[in-house]
Amino acid sequence: SFLFSEDPYVRLWKVWVEKFYLTDFWFKSFDDPKVLTAICKPHVTFPEFLSTIASKKYLDNPASLNTYWRPQSKLCDICSLSPTFVGKMETFEEDTRCILKMTNYTWAVIPEDKRGLNHLSTLALSMAPFKHRPSALRGMRTLAQENFARWTSDPLVRDCITLTDLVKRLWSAFQSLGYLPTRTAVPPYLLGKTIEEINVEMILVECVLAMRHWPGSTARAKQYLRENEFRNTVAKAYTNVGTELLAKLQALYSEDFQTLDYKPQPLDMYFERYLSDDS
Repeated sequence: SFLFSEDPYVRLWKVWVEKFYLTDFWFKSFDDPKVLTAICKPHVTFPEFLSTIASKKYLDNPASLNTYWRPQSKLCDICSLSPTFVGKMETFEEDTRCILKMTNYTWAVIPEDKRGLNHLSTLALSMAPFKHRPSALRGMRTLAQENFARWTSDPLVRDCITLTDLVKRLWSAFQSLGYLPTRTAVPPYLLGKTIEEINVEMILVECVLAMRHWPGSTARAKQYLRENEFRNTVAKAYTNVGTELLAKLQALYSEDFQTLDYKPQPLDMYFERYLSDDS
């Protein structure tokens, strides 16, 4: 058997971006997404989200947390599962290929230049940057489709945010999730459109073009710089999170940190705090 894990800090950041910065949980209860409210919540900050899930109610009973951000150790009994391979979401593509080779399912490996590209236009298919990052394309397409569908079908969402602001949020979310370089701006021609004048593919084509701006002269260099930029983005997001709240998160996700081999006090997040303590 095999299991995929993710750094709890990174997982929480991704959840907030996908569920609260974007529109998914704007009208849903923290505890149960089936419980809806009429309150527009586009401004739940990352620290506010963390404070809610690290409250005493959930510290006493982590298993009651929503499955999207429940500790992985509470989603399944990792020890009893005894996986023979633990993959990391940070190296998902490489680990997936390794698992398929271990299980003699190499025939299931789709060539890198074909995966996730079947829904894009000829123009997008001709662009090289996505060839080695099919998971990025799948992630962006899914988020764009879900949020466009939500905006189109739900009048509450339309009352909360304009289509132009939604496009801006999607672009910013793609950057925050490490899909796009942070120095690229949303193309102006995508803004000010009606729903009849813009679609998901138009956005994805521009994302393909934006990925050309990743620095680095080789694929390995680009990957290193891309991962480093994303890690810096995550670390920066936690600078506004107090030390006391971080300690609660460490307690809440302690089993994940220990069992899945992640650092509860990573240097990139704690370096400035260490300096402050020394001074």
